[in-house]
Amino acid sequence: MRFSPPLFLVLSACNAAPRFSEPFGPNQLRFVEEEALVGAPMAMGTSSAVVFDSLVEGTTVVSSDPSVIAVGEVQYEPSYGLYFASTYASGPGASVLSLRDPNGIELEAHPITVGIPDRLELHSSTDMYLHQADTQVQELVLLADGEATFNVRLFEGEQRLGGVGVVTINGSNNLWVQHSETHVDAHREWIRLMSGAPGEHRLSLRVGEQAMADWTLRVVEPDEIASLTIAEQQAGDPWPGDTRYVAAVAHTADGDRVYGVDADWLANGRSIRSGASGDMYLYVHSEDAEEQFTAVVGDLRVSRTLPADHGFVTSSNELGCDTTSGARWLGLLAFPLVLSRRRTS
Repeated sequence: MRFSPPLFLVLSACNAAPRFSEPFGPNQLRFVEEEALVGAPMAMGTSSAVVFDSLVEGTTVVSSDPSVIAVGEVQYEPSYGLYFASTYASGPGASVLSLRDPNGIELEAHPITVGIPDRLELHSSTDMYLHQADTQVQELVLLADGEATFNVRLFEGEQRLGGVGVVTINGSNNLWVQHSETHVDAHREWIRLMSGAPGEHRLSLRVGEQAMADWTLRVVEPDEIASLTIAEQQAGDPWPGDTRYVAAVAHTADGDRVYGVDADWLANGRSIRSGASGDMYLYVHSEDAEEQFTAVVGDLRVSRTLPADHGFVTSSNELGCDTTSGARWLGLLAFPLVLSRRRTS
């Protein structure tokens, strides 16, 4: 019998067998910040699940302190032949989840800590793909009609908290937000922003009644983009056949990073594919080939010669296997980012 501590149970990701948010599963979204999630406390308000592949009838999962971690009854998911018990991080503190046989004998135990978030950060999905050392967003500047995705990270002091589904958001009219979660290697929460209305917009993220972050989102026109660069993936020394990312990064005349900017890409001066645009290019590293890639945004273009064999245009908005909770235009009232919860009962 295999018993997993609280993980995020996803029963319909990418039409495949269920995956759980173990920190180092194989996946294209394996970012350098994963280590911060290993053994991290859960954020209060997080719904998750314990899972196991077989059991004897009458087996139970018990929390030593239900005021910290509440546990539901063990249930069977016939579609995948798995058993699970839903959990809820109901309060701060420490608890132990134990698996007990029908006679009440403890078979396995996992300590769990729950923290109360007191701040959050937004991190650029583009910079995370590039494995940049600093991915935190300081200013939100978005291209009109462009879309940009950001990772929401919760903290208690300096302690990173795991968990998703506890953040709510409100903001100005004419601001579109999509919420999604990824669970393949580490559970993460994302927001994708888009607005067609140039000017300043209000964006506020909260946990419960507490404001975590208030942003002034500035939406700019294409003619406000003054410079364009190509940023390369930073992590590791690639081997032949490894895939690597580069991204087109735009700035205003004042030096502000502009998110949501797609580029047209050329390889050795030729269009890679008619109509193919995105902020990133994924190529296969080669020691025997070399290509010059050019990113074009309006009248701006920038080139970089890379040890590449072949590749394709992609977007930092593509998160791989994810569970999208919902998307809508914002008004002045707050709404929960989790519009449809993971199936936990």
